[in-house]
Amino acid sequence: GMKLIEKEFPLAEVNAVAEYESGFLKMMPRETTERIRKLIRLSQLRFTDPPKLRNLMYYPARRPISASRALTLAAALEDSAKKEELLSAIGFEEAIRRARHNGVFIPLYAIDPDRNLVKKLFGGNPKSFVVVDPMAGGGSIPLEALRLGFAVVAGDCNPLAYLLLRATIEFPAKYGRRLYELVNEEARRMIEYAQRELGRFYGERDTNYILFRVARHDCGGVLPIVKTGALDKKREIYVDFDFDKEAKAPRPRITDKQPPPLVSCPYCGRPVSEGALQRRWIEEHARLLGALLSGDEDAAEGVDSVYMLAAVQYREGRRRAYRAPTEEDLRRLKEAARELARLAKRGELAIPLSEIPEGNEVFSEVREAGLRFWYQLFSPRQLLALSKLASYVRSRAETLRREHGELGVAAALYLSLALAKTTNFNCLLTQWDARTQTIRDIAGSQYALGRKVRLGHDFGEAIVPFVNLPWVFEAEEEEGEEEEEEVESTRGGILPVLKLLCSSLEGLWSEGVDSVYLWDAREIDKILPPASVDLVHVDPPYYEQHDYAGITEFYWVVVQHALLPVLDDLFPPERVKIAWSPYEPEIPRSLE
Repeated sequence: GMKLIEKEFPLAEVNAVAEYESGFLKMMPRETTERIRKLIRLSQLRFTDPPKLRNLMYYPARRPISASRALTLAAALEDSAKKEELLSAIGFEEAIRRARHNGVFIPLYAIDPDRNLVKKLFGGNPKSFVVVDPMAGGGSIPLEALRLGFAVVAGDCNPLAYLLLRATIEFPAKYGRRLYELVNEEARRMIEYAQRELGRFYGERDTNYILFRVARHDCGGVLPIVKTGALDKKREIYVDFDFDKEAKAPRPRITDKQPPPLVSCPYCGRPVSEGALQRRWIEEHARLLGALLSGDEDAAEGVDSVYMLAAVQYREGRRRAYRAPTEEDLRRLKEAARELARLAKRGELAIPLSEIPEGNEVFSEVREAGLRFWYQLFSPRQLLALSKLASYVRSRAETLRREHGELGVAAALYLSLALAKTTNFNCLLTQWDARTQTIRDIAGSQYALGRKVRLGHDFGEAIVPFVNLPWVFEAEEEEGEEEEEEVESTRGGILPVLKLLCSSLEGLWSEGVDSVYLWDAREIDKILPPASVDLVHVDPPYYEQHDYAGITEFYWVVVQHALLPVLDDLFPPERVKIAWSPYEPEIPRSLE
């Protein structure tokens, strides 16, 4: 017979909640909140921003999960069901009930569907109904199919997507609260390790470092490669330079006037070509990293002639303030480079040394400019942080596997995702945003705007131990301090999402029925007999808009490096249905 989706569908309600879910509360269009007020028939309504799936880890083109839930159920139910029953089953009526009770709108994804009603409407056990998403990406469709109580088979040909599917659906459903508690404890441990091992390379009150690339002009004088020098446009805070003609070096200072562009050399008066300076910088940067990675500690002395610390952001009460760098700041930068060389000498580096693949379109301009290897996308201090944290995740992965088996391997996976998230904000390709006074990550700025990653001017260093890592995890305080709210708002951390996933999925996984694969979507009939599938629900990848392999390869090499001891556990042969090994740094592109 016909399915409900072929007869009717609550478009207005689903569109409104999906639009709300996709936005950011602070920037929510008024029309969206007005539409929800009308649907709920409440003029006074407060809005919340519970943990979002995307906070687990960046993945291109994530779909709203509330829409996935409604579409999956409408495609599974017979047309004898009614639109009102569908709304009730997906939790919309519950959202209205709560809103009227406490004046707060809780988005659909933070409310569980009514599984008893689903069972009743379905007229049998939903677990006997198999939903397949062959190109599952970030996992919105299989996540919601599982929450509704259906059997779920999901797959993707991208290894980062495959790991995200296991982290989003499989592990929270298998291990529930135990998983959340273990990862919360491991997060605290990793933050403490970072503070202990890396703390001395950063100032404790500092929140961000803004650096400029510097290179030598033809006369031998050091020049900054700078566009505006803006730190905070609203309050008119800029970086300008005093050029020391004897030392042929720039000294940064904080000012309230935008400095004029550097068109002629302050040392010799001849014209300055930004292109020539960038090329020279790339050569010097590659040479310096090469020397440090070969164990040459003395090379660290030259750090400030390649990357110049232009300004330090720190907290002053609730405001963000800026100061010019001190000798101590410079000493820390050099000491971090020395430590990197010492690790290299001892053979203890855990950084991706592979080449950026020629087929990677997203990073092609960076590659053509002369940065051919993944490790060259970091400054020495950023590489040190990456190496120390990747080594840490490796050693924890081995211990956790020994102590907890698959549950421990799963916990290590979330630690590696946290590392990939810090890397997104802590590499040379980030940009300083003088509007928000924060670092713009690779994915959210460059890739989102132009589908390419380029070398900018200034870049930021997120203070990994003190600021970035605690934000990425957003671990809970010791037990007992937790406030029992209806739903928590979040700053964007991994743990609040995991908590939501574990509480809503616990106990819903059936081994041997539900599964996640690394596969080629065109070959799934060889893996699943077509008669065994009831619904193929797929949101096909937007290949015209996204180069999935291109952008995710950067995160894949980080995650892969951190998880080396447990790659075989995460990619067992029965799950991997393509000719590819998890030890390969390159992501499968064309599966011809």
